[in-house]
Amino acid sequence: MERPDVDPYEVLGLEPGATHDEIKAAHRRLAKKHHPDKNHGDKTAEWIFKAVQKGVRDAAPGAG
Repeated sequence: MERPDVDPYEVLGLEPGATHDEIKAAHRRLAKKHHPDKNHGDKTAEWIFKAVQKGVRDAAPGAG
């Protein structure tokens, strides 16, 4: 399910070099929107949620 070729900034909808605060804000917004508890059974939302989690870990460890 995980795609190593996905750019973490692209997943978060940010430009490379985004600030720590911008990364945290994008993470919160996207995590809320695609959270599995909010999208029961939606495999696309689940994949996006996991990609967002990985993206924030890769872009700014400690931000998420």
